Amino acid sequence: MVEHDPFLDLIVARLRATNASLAERTIALAVLQQVRRWLDFETLICTKSGTEIAREIGVQKENLPPVMARLEQVGAIRREKMGRYKIIALPPESILRRTALENSEAASERFEPTLIPLTTPMTKADFSIGIENLKGETGQLVKDMKSKTGTMRAKVKNAFDKSPLPLRLKEAD
Repeated sequence: MVEHDPFLDLIVARLRATNASLAERTIALAVLQQVRRWLDFETLICTKSGTEIAREIGVQKENLPPVMARLEQVGAIRREKMGRYKIIALPPESILRRTALENSEAASERFEPTLIPLTTPMTKADFSIGIENLKGETGQLVKDMKSKTGTMRAKVKNAFDKSPLPLRLKEAD
């Protein structure tokens, strides 16, 4: 099922209201589709340049500025100068595919609230036993790590002592 996109419908209607030919409107929509395809959703900035978009849809890059100007005129994109480059960004309302009411209705259809009863309630004593078990396991892990570290230090010290090179380990305090 194809999802309804009110933003795209609005842009199509605005493009029809301009004096652009069918071919110009089609190219503009193809450019808009590529901008949305390469969109960083956190910043609403297109990650491709105008030249790259032109190359992807098969339009000469010299023909792209009037198309971008038309898209900017109808509110489909924003072009902002950033250093030497112009970045292509979408307005925030472009990512909203549905109204808030439609979203809430769709969510209520999809998710029905259910309560999951606990089979056995946890008591304070159960909680305390769990904490004690955890402390015991953690204590054993610390002991194991200390013994392994001591063993490794001894092996390294032994290797250095046997080495023909004049390397000696500094004794730990």
